Amino acid sequence: MFGKLMKYELKATYKWYLIISGVLAILAIFAGLLASSVITGAASYTADTTYTIVGIVALVIFAGYIGLTLTNYIIIIRRFYNNIFGREGYLTWTLPTGSHTVLLAKATSALIWSIFCFISLVLSLLIFLGVIGLSQQQNIFEVLGPVFEQIGSSTLFWQSILFQLLATISGILMLYCAISLGQLFINNRVVMAFVFGFILWVVLSIIGRMFPTVELTSLSYLSSGYYDTLSDVLAVNFIPAYIYELVKIVAMYFTVHYVTKFKLNLQ
Repeated sequence: MFGKLMKYELKATYKWYLIISGVLAILAIFAGLLASSVITGAASYTADTTYTIVGIVALVIFAGYIGLTLTNYIIIIRRFYNNIFGREGYLTWTLPTGSHTVLLAKATSALIWSIFCFISLVLSLLIFLGVIGLSQQQNIFEVLGPVFEQIGSSTLFWQSILFQLLATISGILMLYCAISLGQLFINNRVVMAFVFGFILWVVLSIIGRMFPTVELTSLSYLSSGYYDTLSDVLAVNFIPAYIYELVKIVAMYFTVHYVTKFKLNLQ
């Protein structure tokens, strides 16, 4: 049943993600062409023209990132709210499966699409750089190849990827948790979901400050001899953060499970 639920979730949302990814790719090409015009025509452009074009490029890149991120959040929230607590919930909770299966299918599909969004952002960045390289008649990937190789062989990079993966899962579950707690109220469910979401964000942010993460200042300690090796930096900064994210994931998941199993309040 888990596989069927996953297939249904992915099939119900893939069109939106393909559309926004296509739009992002088009924006990357457009931004790349604008950036290329600045590079090739810098000598003939006035300072105001150059600043304007650079500002447009930055705005296009920022708009693409925000658009993709917001779209992902909106889809995740709507799918969970409608399928679990909305009118579609009557069908969802009559399926011959347990609440764990339903919640895990929701969370897993949301994680898959979040990873897809990240990959789309990376590919869009490569498209942006590729367009600039073509305008300069250079293979930008030959230049970036050694950089990617250096990044890929870095322990810090993979530690950061693991942390980001855990943070993404906890972020998804925080949305689910806020929505679930908001449904405990008969009236103003949406408002209460936002209230709980804000409270969770503030409380978890305050607690999270107690768990150190990798920062440039921490890395500067390494160069100054404060830490002996890079593994010392990782042990100090990442392991507590990993533990914190795992605790959040477990706590919020079972909170959502408790609400949906024992306090379910459908529209």
